Amino acid sequence: MAKGKKNGPKTRRRRQRFGWLRRYLSCRDELTPSQRKQAQAALRQALDELRERFQDDTNVLGISLGRKFSERRREYDDGQLSCGRLCVTFHVRKKRRKLRDAERIPSWVLVKVAGRRARLRVPTDVLTVGEPRYSPRRAKLQSGETRPWPISGEMGPGRMFAVATTLPGGDHLPPTVSFGTTGALLRQGNRFIATTAGHVLANPCVGDFSSPSSDRAVGAKGRTWHRHEESLFHPHQVNEAGRIRDVMAFEIVDALVPESFASWPDGFDHGLATDEDIQRAIHADSATGFIWVERADHPRPRMIPVDLHTDYFPMSAPACSDRVLDYVGVWRLRFTSPLTTIPGDSGAPVFLWDEHGTGCRLLGFHFLEWRDKSWAMDAADYFFRREWQLDDNIEFA
Repeated sequence: MAKGKKNGPKTRRRRQRFGWLRRYLSCRDELTPSQRKQAQAALRQALDELRERFQDDTNVLGISLGRKFSERRREYDDGQLSCGRLCVTFHVRKKRRKLRDAERIPSWVLVKVAGRRARLRVPTDVLTVGEPRYSPRRAKLQSGETRPWPISGEMGPGRMFAVATTLPGGDHLPPTVSFGTTGALLRQGNRFIATTAGHVLANPCVGDFSSPSSDRAVGAKGRTWHRHEESLFHPHQVNEAGRIRDVMAFEIVDALVPESFASWPDGFDHGLATDEDIQRAIHADSATGFIWVERADHPRPRMIPVDLHTDYFPMSAPACSDRVLDYVGVWRLRFTSPLTTIPGDSGAPVFLWDEHGTGCRLLGFHFLEWRDKSWAMDAADYFFRREWQLDDNIEFA
């Protein structure tokens, strides 16, 4: 985190779990202060009750808070005023017609909240995630068979890189290659640390959740490679008590350190997205953020506009061709233009615009594109883990 910045490690506080919700409801002028308090209590209670009720339903991959959304019309509905126009959102493999009573998702639930005699009705919504499936096109893009190779020669934010196992004897001509993207570049004294998606360096789909156990060849321009020792990669595991935090970091060698650090997007204030940024993004009907990715026809990374669809929530996602994986938490983002991510963009930073629409702050790291959605890890959740021990000695480069 940057020294002297408002959101630097010395002054930056961990976001509260439902801090965005409190701020979201406080901005709803249609509700009285008492009604806002009741709406927040009702939404949180309904979310807890429904998560417990459907925890064993294999068709339900996650449950979050958000706004009602029509997948057919691809637009938001007005929603129920008494709940601040929010609802409990179910993320399912597929919408099914024939269900047993225990599997049927209710259109709403009634909850009892303090200060209100009658129970409050909390609406629900159902969004489709999809089933895992193998895509030959995605596999070829990820392996470098059809996607252009990295072009920048540096490991700046939004820049793509190639990685492979270093062969014995120091031969840097690997038999297989995978692509990833730098999410954030951190500086600690003379050391520079890059983040990316954990699955770029591990392979959770085959049960490998560990950081590299041997040296790796990393390249950021064409087929030029630089050896990175296994000790440079951390954390040692992306699997935490059965759930994946799909972010990994590694110290980069001098040859890949950017000269000017100009690949951060214009307006980046060296801060993490705030509760205010999140509530503003969830309330908006259009794109309030973007994914920052490298494309061969652009000298700098370019923006892919996205709309923040729902709250951050634990979820199982179809990240493999034959099964889902359980994640500690994800942001669900909706593409709002023909531009989308492609394999090789995993790890790319996701930003939210600030209150003026000219600056931006880091929300998270893209790790999966599926059915016109981006799924991202939370940056604050990752940076404020114990292993980082963020202090004045580490900052955004």
